[in-house]
Amino acid sequence: VTTLFPIACFMKAKRQHHLPWPVWEILLHFVLAMVAFVVMGIGIYGAIIDF
Repeated sequence: VTTLFPIACFMKAKRQHHLPWPVWEILLHFVLAMVAFVVMGIGIYGAIIDF
C-alpha cells in the first residue's frame, strides 16, 4: 500500500493539471500493471498448490 500511495498522488496531480500523457509513461504504467498481475497470479497459484 505504501508503494502505491505516491503513485496515486502523482497520477492525481497529473489529472488536475491536465497534462498530456507521454507514451513512455503509459507503457511504464502498463508494464507495472502487468508485473502486479503476474505477481498476484503466482501468489494465488502458489497458495492453491500449497493447500
